[in-house]
Amino acid sequence: MHRLTPTLLLSALFTAMAAPSTAWADAASSPKPVASPARAGAAADPFADFEAANPDVTPVSAISVPAPVASQEVAVPTRRGTLSFGGIASFDYSGSNLDALDGSSISNSNFFARAGGRGSYMITDRFDIGGTLGILWRDAGRGTSQSGGFLELNAGYLVPLVPRAAFAPRVGLGFYRGGAERDLVVAGNRATESTTVNGLTATLYLMGAFQASPSLQVRSGLALTSLVGWESVASADRTLSSTSFMVGIPIEIDWTR
Repeated sequence: MHRLTPTLLLSALFTAMAAPSTAWADAASSPKPVASPARAGAAADPFADFEAANPDVTPVSAISVPAPVASQEVAVPTRRGTLSFGGIASFDYSGSNLDALDGSSISNSNFFARAGGRGSYMITDRFDIGGTLGILWRDAGRGTSQSGGFLELNAGYLVPLVPRAAFAPRVGLGFYRGGAERDLVVAGNRATESTTVNGLTATLYLMGAFQASPSLQVRSGLALTSLVGWESVASADRTLSSTSFMVGIPIEIDWTR
């Protein structure tokens, strides 16, 4: 057993005072815990815990909202390559001069009508070419009426006024062939003879075009037509000529694409 002396007491006191300093230094020099990236991210994203607990729920940021689709404006097509198919009818009032069998000339005013199918193709922007195939009929007066088929080739131009409307002038040259019923006086008796009629037509159309829908177009206006015809009368072995100038109202309905 050791005897306590002043020297031993002083040594024990210094040892007790040095122990806390050594523990503090060891704690300061030991590495500090570092927060994991997952925990740091979780703190930055408040929705991470909800999404982890509900994996079937689509995040709001992932929902795509479609852009609004602009409505297609209806307008008269004027671009190259546009096709048009439809029908046209014209009702005309005409003044005519017709040769008679007795050598005189008959002047009268009469009614003229024609109708047919039409097609066209725009070869350049605003400029189109096309054709019309149809029938015509007119009352030539003095018991004479004519009817037949006609073919017209035409060319037109479009002048846009507003998106849905345009000025649409057109010129056409055509040929017609048909028959006529002519009243004849033979040996004091009145008779009716069938004759053959051929002729040429030239027409200037001054129309407006209205685009009712993306594929439906309506046209109307004025039609100025000049007609020259020849009528063969077999019983008299003669050919009678006729000329007419007509002012009419055409109505045209077309399908465009």
